[in-house]
Parts: sequence; C-alpha cells; structure tokens
Amino acid sequence: MKIVGRRLVWNTLAASSVDHYEENFGTTTSNQLPKFTDPSGKRFFRCTYCTYSSMNSGNVLTHIQFKHTGEKPFSCALCSKPFTKKSNIKAHMRTHTGEKPFHCKFCDKNFSQKMSPIINYLIN
Repeated sequence: MKIVGRRLVWNTLAASSVDHYEENFGTTTSNQLPKFTDPSGKRFFRCTYCTYSSMNSGNVLTHIQFKHTGEKPFSCALCSKPFTKKSNIKAHMRTHTGEKPFHCKFCDKNFSQKMSPIINYLIN
C-alpha cells in the first residue's frame, strides 16, 4: 500500500490479455487459482493476470471478472455512471445528495466516503 497524491494505491496491475481471459473465463475455479503462502504462514490466492492476491478465493474470482473484462453491470439511476458492484452505487449516491456522514477525528472535515478521513489523516 502506498499513497500517490490523494489516492491510496493497494496493487499495481500488470499488463494482461483481456482476449486470453475472455477465451478462458468461466473455466477458472478457486482450485485453479495460483496459491502461495507468505512468511507468516498465511495462504493466499493470486490473480492469474496481475499481482492482485487475497486470502479469499471468491475475492480473486470477482477481481478477475471485473478488472480484466471491464464489466460494469450496475449503473447510477441519476447519471448512468457504471459500477462493478451494486454496493458502490450507495456510496456514489452521496455525490448527488451531498451527504457526508464520515467525520475526521483530527480535523473539522466531513467526508462522503468511509476511507476519506483515514486518507486525509495519512496525507496531513
């Protein structure tokens, strides 16, 4: 994890072949995902197209579906902005309503996104 400007970057995607992915999607199961164990003994599943990894195989399969196909099946009813997950629309709706329910404990700012107060603290 690193901070670049005001963005928290968790993973750097490697170049991937979407065509290759589309040919094989649907055949990938959690048993076919590459696995590795870190020095502490925790077991991880790795994306076959980039450096993303997770302890949950379902997270990796979802990552492959959305990151490497570009599929965004959900969209905002107000502005039509597409999203990969239905849960992201709820957070996005705050941009239309102006709601800012997340408060920074270290300054007097309110934010619409849950991670924003944490990122604000790390940057400042």
